[in-house]
Amino acid sequence: VPRSDGALRLLLVGSTERDHAFAAGVMQRVQGEPFHLEVLTSPVNRQAYEGLSNVTCLSGLSDPQLVEIYRRADLLFMPVLDCTANNAVMEAMACGTRVMANRAGGIPEYVKADCNYLFDRKDMDEWVAALRRLDGNRAELPARRAAVRAWAESMDWRLIKRQYLALYDAAVGEAKKTED
Repeated sequence: VPRSDGALRLLLVGSTERDHAFAAGVMQRVQGEPFHLEVLTSPVNRQAYEGLSNVTCLSGLSDPQLVEIYRRADLLFMPVLDCTANNAVMEAMACGTRVMANRAGGIPEYVKADCNYLFDRKDMDEWVAALRRLDGNRAELPARRAAVRAWAESMDWRLIKRQYLALYDAAVGEAKKTED
């Protein structure tokens, strides 16, 4: 459902290792442009967004409400400081929502670059330019939702557990060899 004001719906979820200062800086630079960021984070991180009319801080969402927010978002906007695995990224992709993130920690391992937006660093000019490109080509975001969801489904635990079991079996086998 498009926003009534025509703004692209951006979403940032979480507290740990999120770069709220960077996200707020980007939103400051696009004030007055058709972008709106919804942020679901702890109260301590909300102060980064004070005074930004294009940011709404959310709290107290139920699981079904969170799923609806993910589905409604045009883009998960996730500048991170570091991460190994990130549930918010996986949840968004499972809802078909594309991800904009920087290559930090494990992000490049499970955020497929050809259907999302990955940056080598957090450069505000680059992120702002990418948002403006998306605004100029609104059809780009919904066109890749199915590919994003399919990618997320390929990482379903029921599908990848065999890989983990094989890895653990190999590790145990190597450990037994060194004991002998």
